[in-house]
Amino acid sequence: MFADLDCCLGRKLLCKNQPLPWARNRPTRPKLVEPSQVCDGIRDCPLGEDENCIKCENPPQVESGYRVDNQTVFTVGAVVSYTCIPGFVVREMDTIYCDYRGLWSQAPVCDKLCGDLPSVRNGSVSASGLLTPGTTVIVFCDDGFEPLRNFFTCATNGSWIGNPACVRREFIKNYLGGFSPAPNSSMKITCNEMGEWTGNPACFINPPCTNVVTTTKGVLWRLCDGYAPGIGHPSKGRIEVNFDGTWGTVCDDGDFLDVDGNIESFPWSVESLNVACRTFGFSKSTGVNRRRAYFGEGVGPILLDDVICTGSETLFTDCSHSRDHIATGECSHSEDQGIECI
Repeated sequence: MFADLDCCLGRKLLCKNQPLPWARNRPTRPKLVEPSQVCDGIRDCPLGEDENCIKCENPPQVESGYRVDNQTVFTVGAVVSYTCIPGFVVREMDTIYCDYRGLWSQAPVCDKLCGDLPSVRNGSVSASGLLTPGTTVIVFCDDGFEPLRNFFTCATNGSWIGNPACVRREFIKNYLGGFSPAPNSSMKITCNEMGEWTGNPACFINPPCTNVVTTTKGVLWRLCDGYAPGIGHPSKGRIEVNFDGTWGTVCDDGDFLDVDGNIESFPWSVESLNVACRTFGFSKSTGVNRRRAYFGEGVGPILLDDVICTGSETLFTDCSHSRDHIATGECSHSEDQGIECI
């Protein structure tokens, strides 16, 4: 222990005297050992106290890293430095030291670096320096575009989390959600363990009409142009019906007889709207009236008029309706009925 103290304080070590049989009680000449000779693996003192030191074992191995020194003896206070192989970076401290107990301090960790960020269409990524785990980079969209999601985050395993996109401002207003994942495509991009991007995200635009429903007697129903002209939505749009193979629209008024026996027209009731939603599979939804060609004017004949439901009907075809006024031209496509089920 004294040897170790002298070593660490930078003083020369005074060796103990070795008794000599022929010298009897006469003092022997003291021997001094330089600090660089203490604990160097070579015995310089006669009794070997210059090598009676506390030492650490060989430094620990670091995954994806290596030492940058050539030391072979590790006494108390020895410091060892590490660096990481290309593609990795040291987390926090890059050195360890041998403490007074002969134990190494906590070994460094080499984290995987993420590869180059993928390009974002109609936008750019702002980042500088090494992209280490926990780093968040922001996506800036070009003029005229808005972000749907605007950042990537680098995870501890080097993979990127996030799926940013820049879309036209008018697209956000009119077409948000009007796309569906393409068949056999993954909707995410992943940075793998090699720092390479994998994935095949792809979208296709929804067809103009969605949610085709077959009811009794072979009557078909569908919702059209719910997102925008030419882009359908499963729960809203212009109501269209198919009789005998022909698609047409539905007029937005219902008729009733007043107390004097005159025919009066009025917007669809809440009961009619709710039954319409029930027909399209939204049994617990509330129907919002979207009349006066709210989702655009349809084409072809107007096949249904004077729809009146009590609310107890299971399907739309069970409601009272008429086809008698279709040929008279009392309804035009500017009165095409639409609905939104929420």
